Amino acid sequence: MKRNERFGFVILILAIVIVVASAITMTRSRGQENKHGQTAETRQQAAARVKKEIFENGDPVVDLAAPRTLETDSTAARRRQNRSSRFDITDKNVPADQTGNFEINENSFEILFGGPLSNLRNQPVFPFGKSTDVVVGEIRKSDAFLSNHRNMVYSEFVVEVKEFLFRREGGYGSAGKDLTVVRLGGKVRLPSGRLLHYGMEGSPLPKVGGRYLLFLDYDKNFESAYIVTAYEIDGGVVAPFDGRRLTGMYIRQYKSLEQFNGMKEGNFLKSVKEAMIQNNPHGGKEAGKQ
Repeated sequence: MKRNERFGFVILILAIVIVVASAITMTRSRGQENKHGQTAETRQQAAARVKKEIFENGDPVVDLAAPRTLETDSTAARRRQNRSSRFDITDKNVPADQTGNFEINENSFEILFGGPLSNLRNQPVFPFGKSTDVVVGEIRKSDAFLSNHRNMVYSEFVVEVKEFLFRREGGYGSAGKDLTVVRLGGKVRLPSGRLLHYGMEGSPLPKVGGRYLLFLDYDKNFESAYIVTAYEIDGGVVAPFDGRRLTGMYIRQYKSLEQFNGMKEGNFLKSVKEAMIQNNPHGGKEAGKQ
């Protein structure tokens, strides 16, 4: 996410509450039957289902009342500040002394999910051109953090790397090392005990214990690797992790990812490696050839 795009995204996320809107748009009216003779969800039922799924999705939680930084080591504190700055307000039209107007507080919306921009291009199934690293790994730990301006929440995940497929020159990871990766979204616990739920539709947060193929983009300025896209691997079967609306429908620009839904892990990884060789982006190298 480029700096000049981030504030626009924040405005977007503050402007819409997409949960109810999506549920209303993607479901049928009360009592109507679908082509299989099953009664479709009512709008109210769909909205309630989506809200329940968000509340129970297990995303990491950060306490709004917690200290701005928990790190006591100066190097760790600097790294945290850099990572958090990725989600700060950078629009030049917002003076530094007015960023507090955008802080999360007790009056903030309970559920806030941004959506893809209308001019978003069709997303590649394997975004090597946007990635510095590609790994297969298992999520071992997750935590949520506030941006420095306290206007946004992001989550951080520790990945135990099982297989290192690709590393571009200047990339982040190396074989045999755990990686720490980030993605926008998470939950905020207010002093009152209320939970706020933040995220981006089509970009859910990985779950602890889950196994994924991760396309990562390392940015040395922010000292963090951002999840570009992911595929979930469960029981040897692959499913696209990204690209679905909260209602479960695929977002148009992500439809091409659907072709891998239900594919066997071995066949899928073979497809990834073949595409990697064909693309060979930016001088990237296969694992073991670094």
